[in-house]
Amino acid sequence: MTDYYQILGISRQAGIQEIKSAFKKLALQYHPDRNAGSLVAEEKFKQINEAYQVLSDTQDKLIYDLKLNGYSSYSYTTDTTQQPTYNQTYTYSRPYSPPTYRHDPNAARKAYGVGTIIILIMAIIGYSLYTFMNQRSARMRYAEALYYIDRNQTYNAFTKLEEAIEFDDEYAEAYLKRGQLWLQLDANSIHAYEDFDKAIRHSKVPVPEMYLFRAMSLLKMRRYERVLTDCAQAIHEPTLKGPAIFLQAAAKKALQDKRGACHDWQQAYELGLTSSADSLLRYCR
Repeated sequence: MTDYYQILGISRQAGIQEIKSAFKKLALQYHPDRNAGSLVAEEKFKQINEAYQVLSDTQDKLIYDLKLNGYSSYSYTTDTTQQPTYNQTYTYSRPYSPPTYRHDPNAARKAYGVGTIIILIMAIIGYSLYTFMNQRSARMRYAEALYYIDRNQTYNAFTKLEEAIEFDDEYAEAYLKRGQLWLQLDANSIHAYEDFDKAIRHSKVPVPEMYLFRAMSLLKMRRYERVLTDCAQAIHEPTLKGPAIFLQAAAKKALQDKRGACHDWQQAYELGLTSSADSLLRYCR
């Protein structure tokens, strides 16, 4: 079977960060944009993507490693040399009469029930396979979007994120990344808010970063009470505490709470957010 570790040039003990690093390096080297018309580079790029999709997913990687190590949960032993022997002699003390069959009035109902169950099982299997393939395609598009983001190719990144969401409309990471691009471009705060909102709703456990970015979009939309609510969700993460308090201060200022805003700007400044100094000098003297 294909050795994905060999394709990425890493050991089988490589961690997720090493896998991501190898993928980014090779994807840049063999990307079709850098190897126009090269069928070899195109095939190599597909192999790199396939290897990354499997090794970056914990469950897929576990299954792949088991197969790579030759694990098999089934073993068969068949002996075709022995043939059945019959030693009994049957005699009949009365004339042979053909067997009689009784009509089962419930036979049609039973057959219908069994057929329905079989159709239902096939439908479930088909839907599961369809969902798996869509999710796999979405991950590939998302990986390509990250590549374009690293190269500041915003249009191409948007296109790939759109495709990823079309394949999987519950892909929280894709919504989060697209919302960040909207904010980065300062183009449409409503679109950014909608993407962050979907990222939170489709996450099993939303991360504080999602609430912080949604608060940024809400601030641009002048929905200050909602900003305070989302900042309260993000403020417990140590790395986000300073920016969350800064956004909170801006919302309080807009709500005419000057004392609260100055207190928050002072706290953000003490946490190392030097941009708070301008607000302190301008509004809190």
